[in-house]
Amino acid sequence: WWHPRNLSILTIMDEALSFRRCDNETRGRHLRSTKFIPKNELIFCERPLLALQSIGNSHNGALVCRNCHAFVGGPDLALAIASGRISRAQAYTYYRNELYCNNDNDEHYVLVECHQHCGELYCSTKCQQDHWYCCGHELLCTGKLSEHHDDDSDSEIHPLLEFKIHAIQNNEIFLMVADLVATVVSQRCRQIRRRRQYQYQQNLITTTFENDKNNKSNNKEEEAVVASSAAAACALLLEPYLDFTLVPWWTVATAPLLNSPMGLAEAPELDVTLRRLCQESSLLLKRALIKDDNDDVVKQALEDFLPDLCSSDFFGKIIGSFEQNAIGIRRKHPLCHDIIFNKQLRNKNRIDLIKCMEKAGMLEEEDNDDDVVVEDNKKEGSAAELLEHQRSNDDDKHKDVKDEWNYSEDEIASFLAGLDINDGYNRTDQTADRGNDDEEDDDDGHTEFEGDDLDALFTPLDGTAMYSITCKMNHSCDPNVLVGYKTRGDSWGKDHPLVQHCIALRDIEPDEELCISYIESQDLFHARQEAIANYGFVCTCTKCRTEMDSALGDQAVSQRNTESEIDNDNLFGSDDEDEDDEDDNENDIVYNTMEGAKCGEKLLQDRLLNLNKSYNSMSSIPIKANAEASNFVLRVGSRAFEYVKKKEKHHEGILVQTFSRLLQYVQTRNFLGCQEAGTVAEKLLFQKLTQTGSWPFVEYRECYGCAVVVAAIGHSHQGNFITAQRMLDRACILGLPRKQIRHFFNFVEIHANHVSHSPIPPPAMNCTIPNYKESDKLILLESLSQPIRYAIQESSLIEDNFFLSDYVSQSKPVVFRGLARQWPATSKWRHLHNFAHQHGHRSVPIELGSMMNSGGMKEKIMVFGEFYSSFLVPSSKKKFWTLQNSCQDVSAVAYLAQHPLLDQIPSLRTDVDTKPYLCGKAGPDNINIWLGTGGTRTPLHFDSYDNLFVQIVGAKYVRIYSSEESEKLYVIDNANKTCTNLQGNMSQVDCELEDFDTKHPKARNAKFVEVVLLPGDSLFIPARSWHYVRSLSTSISINYWF
Repeated sequence: WWHPRNLSILTIMDEALSFRRCDNETRGRHLRSTKFIPKNELIFCERPLLALQSIGNSHNGALVCRNCHAFVGGPDLALAIASGRISRAQAYTYYRNELYCNNDNDEHYVLVECHQHCGELYCSTKCQQDHWYCCGHELLCTGKLSEHHDDDSDSEIHPLLEFKIHAIQNNEIFLMVADLVATVVSQRCRQIRRRRQYQYQQNLITTTFENDKNNKSNNKEEEAVVASSAAAACALLLEPYLDFTLVPWWTVATAPLLNSPMGLAEAPELDVTLRRLCQESSLLLKRALIKDDNDDVVKQALEDFLPDLCSSDFFGKIIGSFEQNAIGIRRKHPLCHDIIFNKQLRNKNRIDLIKCMEKAGMLEEEDNDDDVVVEDNKKEGSAAELLEHQRSNDDDKHKDVKDEWNYSEDEIASFLAGLDINDGYNRTDQTADRGNDDEEDDDDGHTEFEGDDLDALFTPLDGTAMYSITCKMNHSCDPNVLVGYKTRGDSWGKDHPLVQHCIALRDIEPDEELCISYIESQDLFHARQEAIANYGFVCTCTKCRTEMDSALGDQAVSQRNTESEIDNDNLFGSDDEDEDDEDDNENDIVYNTMEGAKCGEKLLQDRLLNLNKSYNSMSSIPIKANAEASNFVLRVGSRAFEYVKKKEKHHEGILVQTFSRLLQYVQTRNFLGCQEAGTVAEKLLFQKLTQTGSWPFVEYRECYGCAVVVAAIGHSHQGNFITAQRMLDRACILGLPRKQIRHFFNFVEIHANHVSHSPIPPPAMNCTIPNYKESDKLILLESLSQPIRYAIQESSLIEDNFFLSDYVSQSKPVVFRGLARQWPATSKWRHLHNFAHQHGHRSVPIELGSMMNSGGMKEKIMVFGEFYSSFLVPSSKKKFWTLQNSCQDVSAVAYLAQHPLLDQIPSLRTDVDTKPYLCGKAGPDNINIWLGTGGTRTPLHFDSYDNLFVQIVGAKYVRIYSSEESEKLYVIDNANKTCTNLQGNMSQVDCELEDFDTKHPKARNAKFVEVVLLPGDSLFIPARSWHYVRSLSTSISINYWF
């Protein structure tokens, strides 16, 4: 995260990060604000560098993706597990047989299992592949374990299974160390494979690697790939994990004991024990990773890493880092939201819900005499059975659920209405990973923590995580930052990975250090000092100094500093100050008990009104951005809506009613209503576009844009930044002016980048386009239908006056070889896996197929990640695309064509020249990106602007006819104009496949010039000159109309 390549993603236009990293001897690594941060503002959100779900947590219904830790499977599956009706091991089978086959699932509830059937589950195929190839699961997967193991046989336990059993029996933290080791080894494998692939490509196109300093990539990772030193590459991969305090585990654990005589006696024994555990665990992992069936790439990577990584010293330092820096995971289960707000779900799963209530002890007192006690170390059975038992020792506890509970739907609603529900954030702390030492475990093996009644019903995601940025913040008993997890709204599936939100607890001045509390900051002074001693330092914050100097000690009243207390009724910058004085009458409602409840559904609805009221007063959107977006909707939307109402036949129709509510919700700041009404209005208006192919009137387009903005406000309020970003992208593609909502768009964009970017490097599928050179004769031989016959003139004189007089004024095409070779894009963008990693969550318009083929072309708005994996990766496997490939493999052809991508993603502007001097002092009127597979063919046409066309990645063939040849090119006349040829600028001639004998005999005599453009080459195409373009490989180009 601290590399320039990552931080540059997070700086959008003029919106800079509000914090910076600092290092000094006094405070160590820490964060400081770069500007004034108002109270309750969202400072940043971040995905974990490493995360570990507590063993057994998923067996109680907290089913999450092993890669991104998003909740998976959906509410029906989660309820079945939480109620004990099915086990965690049966989850995927139940999903496939009962939910997926019955079409009861949607894209948010997707469940994918490891293709080796080891039991790991994922939210998408992408996460499955990323975890396998990027996070090292290929090294740690045990495959499907046999259900029975003959203990009397001489067969050995699977080495990986032996390591995991050792970790479960001693300390789960060893599993997170294994994840770290496997991740860096896997990344090293990727580096080796990419280097070999690069060398193979260079040998294939008969060129050798040039060590051109001017062409060198600025990407440190890419430099390490090419470098001969394996040590440099390995150090770079380890850098993010070693950027913490690396005090050995035994030193951290024994430090608190040295302050007492009894502790001094215990410390040596603990020191020896922890060293022994690290030694045993590192040896077991090393033995598990070194397998006979490893390929030569894995063997090379292990040889580079294992001597250092699988050592007791490394294990000790990494675990010590986890102990001192890791943050607990406390993420509310989405069932807590769904079961309250979704009546249909409650009624459909009534029996499972009742079983969950009984399991939580809400219906009767638990019979402790019937508890099953099993001594883990003495349990008989196979190693596979032992591992399964250790993961969940309560799988069989709830098989005998009583059938006498037969509460009605109304009684259940009444019961839910009376629950204690926490409406704020799930706070986190840095002691969660210390549960084995400092906290009492319940009889299920789970660490107890505070939560509301819904958390008792539906187990939250529980575990520990390391964050690259968040874990750099120092401790203060008077913190100015709260770290927590969003608890509101629907949060199933791949768009909702595990993300931490850091919020300002009070106004933060420029250059003030950002601090969080590692402990319970409201405890008494001596209790805090004792707790913080576990981290190896003494707290000297203002609060501690004041209490110590005042000699208050334990007599100090435990209280929160009112200036530092988060206001749950006014979270994130609400400007409705009068709401602070309103009485919270939520607890004044008297709810019926389960027995004999009447009008339970009405009671629950009343409770929801109170929850919504509190929720709607919490705004994660800064006032400036919220005011800008709201004013845009009220100004543009109100005017356009009045016109639409007149055009709609039914004034009381769904569209009119929905848009009326939408405007009302914006005015009253009803964020839940904004999301609901905005989403419905967007769908209704988009249907009108798809039905007719165009908006009936411009006012409909304006209403569509406003509906999207309103829906995005609602989603942003919930922290659903990826969903909000995709909706805004789609609206901008269809005409929403980004400039008019710049601050709001930037706010969503910054946080969507935070949420979407996993600290783990790019997607599993590598995609690097060869860096074709002028000497690459093979591309001319293999990809062209015939050799270049009439070459376009090339020039090395590129002075602007010379260019204007000799070429622009005479409408004469010219090629400038290597004009853009120095642009960062020519080296950075050819690594499309990096491009997809940074921008894969963005929505873009894609042309599928080709207008020049019988099947035609269709347009689709899709996520760039899907475009990358479905089209660009397969395309890159062909080094060259012939004309035959272009015509036959039409289904594999896709094109992001003539799209202002630099306006959509402004951070890309730093990689290219946005005002080439050849476009004149005024600069270009429009800049478009052309990114697509090989085989794309742009029909013969002309444009009304002068065009500077620059090839960035890959190769393209271009043919140009002067405007004087128009009579020979069979221009589609006005009578035959189609929606794609409104300007009359299209030709019927199919270049490279001309039918001179039967269709277009005149075209035989039309004169043309042609060229093959390679990376860095530029071509001037005069206005009204006919031109045809074909991609000879996966390609990226940029054109400037001026």
